[in-house]
Amino acid sequence: MLKLLPEQPSTLLPGHYVWFSHSFPTAHSGKYFRVRFVNPLNYTKAITLTAGQTYDYEITDESEGLMPTDVHTLYEMLVGINTVGVLTYLKCPAERYLNRLQESAFNPDPSVTDKRYIGHITAKDTPINNKRLRIHTVKDVTPVVLEAYNDGIQGMKIVYQFYVNICKLDPIPELPPNMPCRYIFHPDDIRGEFAFARD
Repeated sequence: MLKLLPEQPSTLLPGHYVWFSHSFPTAHSGKYFRVRFVNPLNYTKAITLTAGQTYDYEITDESEGLMPTDVHTLYEMLVGINTVGVLTYLKCPAERYLNRLQESAFNPDPSVTDKRYIGHITAKDTPINNKRLRIHTVKDVTPVVLEAYNDGIQGMKIVYQFYVNICKLDPIPELPPNMPCRYIFHPDDIRGEFAFARD
């Protein structure tokens, strides 16, 4: 559902297959789907932060429009960041950092200097011209939050640029033999045991 990849990945196309983790809501849990058609679009979110300010940007909030309202739709998003000096932390659900160490005393915390640089990503990790952060959302998915922290000494504007690949899905009973399939994991599957999932 959330992955930082070594390079900008290819996106789903009509005829591709997806398989959802059992941790997703019932309509998708453990099920296979075939992509019928796609409709990509660009979406930009700008946030102004004062020095030392933190902001939780819940991309799955209804007001943002980045969570489907239909169970047969998947949003595949590639996210780029254009601002150096702002740290971003991935949270899912809203109160849990996805990229953290197993020792609870060393979870990310932007307000604490020693913990500020644990598990964050920056514009160098996923620039707008090489979007490496991929997020999948479906109807009723666990909330996904990008927590932005201004690590500079003056106000900054952080810009998140989304490439949203809107995929219409058809349910199928099982995967056809010898057909490649993208497995879409859920953050509950990793439980903080590693920082970034790789393809």
